Amino acid sequence: MEVTLELAPADATPAMLRELREIGVTRLSVSAASSGHTQWQAVDRARDAGFDAVSVGLVFGGADSPLSRWKHTLYQAVDRALPHITLHEAESPSADDEASADCFAFAMGFLRAKGYEQYELTHFARPGAHSTYQEHVYAHGDVLGLGPGAESFWWPDRTAASTARRWSNVSDATTYVTRVREGASPVAHHEAFDWEALALEYILLRLRTSHGLDLAVLEDHYRCPLRDRRGDTLDRLMTNGLIHDDPARVRLTPRGRLLADAVTQRLIRKQ
Repeated sequence: MEVTLELAPADATPAMLRELREIGVTRLSVSAASSGHTQWQAVDRARDAGFDAVSVGLVFGGADSPLSRWKHTLYQAVDRALPHITLHEAESPSADDEASADCFAFAMGFLRAKGYEQYELTHFARPGAHSTYQEHVYAHGDVLGLGPGAESFWWPDRTAASTARRWSNVSDATTYVTRVREGASPVAHHEAFDWEALALEYILLRLRTSHGLDLAVLEDHYRCPLRDRRGDTLDRLMTNGLIHDDPARVRLTPRGRLLADAVTQRLIRKQ
């Protein structure tokens, strides 16, 4: 069984890593750090502790992250033969959309050439190293999130939209611990769904994956006949080279992945 823990680089001490191995953690996801050296140091320590399945989060875009620096970061990740890499776009008011697109386009081509599969829009893995958790999330599977800021999605009766729920815990660690110790709920946000909301979310999730959106599943399980509702839009997206020519499944082309948000909005917007 895959047991993944997201770990801040500064917390990756030898003692902590040994304890994580002892309690059964099998996979580490090392989050992005302000200092690249700290992140690579965490990766090296994780391997020294016996972790073979290690993923890193790499941030692209932003005023202080030019393409030349981004290329260097990707070379470092590949040189370490990391089995899994996750990309994150910088959230900055000074971010240059065109520069970010250039960084993302380079990453897609470079990582593919180095043997990585882009199985989800921002998740790249060597064959056999896909994240089970990520694949489950993007398949709209049930997820129970534990800890500060963790998000859960639970849909026990897939024939009834009313049973679907999503909730997230408070993000502040101190507040989370205090609530749990006092026997109070750590949940900060709760969301219910109807069929339309579930269908829209499923579209958002599946369009990000390499498998794409199965139109029969969307219609049969989510009561959303997308071809009937957005047939003209699908035809235009295919003509413009943004999705593959496949009547049964909507999958983004390499160009479509660069414009994934725009493609998705065209399909989910209300008439």
